[in-house]
Amino acid sequence: MTRQYRPVRPEPLLYSVNDLAHVLRISRGLVYRLVRRGDLIPVQVGDRLRFRIDDVEAYLDRRRVGSARKLTDLRGGDADNNSPAAA
Repeated sequence: MTRQYRPVRPEPLLYSVNDLAHVLRISRGLVYRLVRRGDLIPVQVGDRLRFRIDDVEAYLDRRRVGSARKLTDLRGGDADNNSPAAA
């Protein structure tokens, strides 16, 4: 039996602002804002900004919601019933 070989398409080494906005489903403006705040570290190639996948993954890891409690805090409600927090 012969196995069919399908080449795996490699991920790009660098993402453009447009690519990153598309992948993260955010606006280009938000990408630039994240750069200005220092949350995303770009690589400058000529006069263009590019982003290494490792840096993007590190940013996403830093932004990860680590617990149900933190997620509840973001929602403003109780983890068990998703009701708004008592004032």
